[in-house]
Amino acid sequence: MVVNSQDDYYKFIQKYGDSLLQRWAEETLKPDNYLLYGPALKMINLLIKWIQVSDELRQIDKIKFRQIPFDSFSLKPIRLIINELINTNYKISIPTNVTMGFINTPQLYSILMDSIYKLSKLSKISPIVYDYWCWEDKH
Repeated sequence: MVVNSQDDYYKFIQKYGDSLLQRWAEETLKPDNYLLYGPALKMINLLIKWIQVSDELRQIDKIKFRQIPFDSFSLKPIRLIINELINTNYKISIPTNVTMGFINTPQLYSILMDSIYKLSKLSKISPIVYDYWCWEDKH
């Protein structure tokens, strides 16, 4: 799959997220051990994040459409400004005790990721910088 735009990257990441969800369901075969959409995409994005910071791929522009691995640390900072960052006809309410399980649909995932891209663009930083800030600030 060739990735030439943000939309292409969404399709790329969702393809692998869907594949992980399907494989997880096939392997576990237990209804109480299912994998949610948010955690599945987090695993995919963590893998890509690790690849990106490896010695061979240190340049950010090598994976310029990369997405951040959402978790409570990356979701909480946008909680109060999410509705200023999105272009929807409805409001999103992120709980104060949000976890990655909050992201339960591809549509919500896209809305949240778009908000991070917009915030990053307004701040003139890469989304990876936002992700590292969220993680390092709390650890």
